[in-house]
Amino acid sequence: MLSKSKRRRLTFLALLVSCLIILIIVNEPPRQDKTTWIPLLKPFNMSLKIKPTNEETSQDSNYTEPKRIWVIIAVLTPPDSSMVKFCQDTRWRVIIIGDDVYRFLWGKTRCIFHGRRDQRGLNFDSVKYIGTIENLPPRKNVAFLYAISQGADIICDMDKADVNVLQNIDLDRKWYMLLKNISVFNPLDHFAYTSSNYKSFTYEIVEDVALTIQTVMPYVNYEKSLENNVTFQFFDHEAPPIVVSSGTLLQFVPISRIYHKTSFWSAVSFSKSSSVDAMCHSQWQQRLIWEIGGTYIVHPSQHQGYPQNELKDKPLAPDCSQYLISWTCPQNLRLTNCMEELSKDVKTFTNISLDVLLSWIKDLHHLNYVVPSRSNIGSGASRYTIAESSRVQLTYSPKVLHSQTLMDKKRDFLESICEDSSIYTAKSDRYKRRVVDDVLLLVVFNLPFYKYVQWIHNMYSLKYSTMAYCGDSKELFLTATEHLNYSLTFIEEDVSAGFYIYQCVSAAIKIGYNVSGILMLSDDVLLNTWKTDELPKDRPWLHQVYTLHRDQSHNWYNWRQPWGQKAFKSVWQELTDLSKNSTAVKNSFGNFERRLQVISKSETGLCFGFEDIVYLPQRIFNEFVFFGDLFAKHKVFLEIALATLLVGLVENEELVMLPGSYLWDNDRTNYERFFNVSHIFMHPFKLGVESKKLAGLEFLCHTYIPYL
Repeated sequence: MLSKSKRRRLTFLALLVSCLIILIIVNEPPRQDKTTWIPLLKPFNMSLKIKPTNEETSQDSNYTEPKRIWVIIAVLTPPDSSMVKFCQDTRWRVIIIGDDVYRFLWGKTRCIFHGRRDQRGLNFDSVKYIGTIENLPPRKNVAFLYAISQGADIICDMDKADVNVLQNIDLDRKWYMLLKNISVFNPLDHFAYTSSNYKSFTYEIVEDVALTIQTVMPYVNYEKSLENNVTFQFFDHEAPPIVVSSGTLLQFVPISRIYHKTSFWSAVSFSKSSSVDAMCHSQWQQRLIWEIGGTYIVHPSQHQGYPQNELKDKPLAPDCSQYLISWTCPQNLRLTNCMEELSKDVKTFTNISLDVLLSWIKDLHHLNYVVPSRSNIGSGASRYTIAESSRVQLTYSPKVLHSQTLMDKKRDFLESICEDSSIYTAKSDRYKRRVVDDVLLLVVFNLPFYKYVQWIHNMYSLKYSTMAYCGDSKELFLTATEHLNYSLTFIEEDVSAGFYIYQCVSAAIKIGYNVSGILMLSDDVLLNTWKTDELPKDRPWLHQVYTLHRDQSHNWYNWRQPWGQKAFKSVWQELTDLSKNSTAVKNSFGNFERRLQVISKSETGLCFGFEDIVYLPQRIFNEFVFFGDLFAKHKVFLEIALATLLVGLVENEELVMLPGSYLWDNDRTNYERFFNVSHIFMHPFKLGVESKKLAGLEFLCHTYIPYL
């Protein structure tokens, strides 16, 4: 018989062994199917090179292998359903910087979990800072180095709150609004609602932007916190992204950044004890990007606005932006040497920050990462020098946060033009008033007659909060609207008396508004805004479609002109040639041609129609730009181009035909007989002419405006 003391000892040992077994099981990575298993961490080899691209080449000269995207997220909690779903997305691999306590739970997801113990086991010089300084920055550096070692082409340093934004960002986007001639700019002025009616900025639409760093508008306003006057400001979620290049510093600290391979060297994180440190470190990175002629892009946030900044501020240090703008790196130094020199010169960098940087550079060297050569020596100028003939200029005005209600705005408008504004209420009760934020209303001026833009804006902005105007002359537009108590967005584009107004649509798409679609109308279209809610936003709208044959003559006047059959055959030949060298173009053009054949019942069919009002859903934006720019290049007339483009880009059954009235000859002077409140539009209605007539004002005040 065992004594009681021996039994107690054996029981204790048994419990101890059981606990050890449970601990081992809990910390062991879960076994998954071999086809989906993701290793916790691969053993690091100091001679490891970045993985080569797939050597299999396509016969398609324009084919590019999909980029290998890695996402790094710091999450100190267990995985929730949204993160599990995000990790399952096959577009990217996800590294979770987390707490070792949750290793088992994260191991059940498709994420790669990086605990402290895992990272300390990697053979990077940077791991020595884990646990010795602020926890997160050194752990992010190690996660970045690991992603680089695995052959990443793009690395996204994302805040958990921004992962949904990442899913909507086009990482291959070609067109951006380039901010110029401003040395220091707070992007909040672009992305937030403004209380000023007079705020506007000048941009140029640039193509084939070499992406360097893309960021998301942060939800902490560091600049305001530096002023010790934090206020909540609301974001305009439809605002387009912007890009800056050499010569402009952004006065903000992004929380989420997307690094393309040429910018991996700049991704090093430092500890930040104050908002001053955060701002200077952000601009340190931006300034160094100038040295390679790189770009810094800001995308809109999905957050509501700015909350209170949480960082503790020390006494305000001198603004480092002015120093960075004037700073130059000696011509004989390499980029990594410039990084060291600038770190020593910026006073907010500590000795430990410099040590972190040196370890980072050492690790990049061991990974055989090729740091780009300097292309802009000194402060440098913008790398974008666009030929004057191809330059598209844009005056952009942020949305104004109005204190007025819609009814107040409408009453003020009526009182400004109508003798008796009280008559509108009874007629308009049957239609619900709902402001549309997610559609860009694009008003195109066939000729530079901008005098009555105030009337157009007052009428349509009651319904559409996102508006832009387009025409031949920005100078004339600004002159005609300088008396207004608000600024407007204007795109300067060659419309050639209305012949090529679809170029305005292409330019508006390139701007990058975050909208469901674009509704374009000529300035002489009278739009019944109260009826547009009934139309689907995911399908194109147009008024009419007739068919022609590209190899046959026709008695239609415009078909017999240089901008008709001749121009169409020219663009068709270029599309045919392009499709021979590109699988993507071949597929897209094949679908385009097939849809035209279906509607025309002919192998050589195309379309035309009177399209002074059309709507494009977001899903066809990119293809519209591709085909539309080619049509514009060959000077195809708008009534051929727009009808053919919309029919060719979607299946025929998806087209929405708009009810409306086109007036000709004497009918134009008797427009009130043809106006129908159940239609979508009437064309033409010349505001400049009718507003000067008693009958015209009577129609507007008593018949049309009451329904707005």
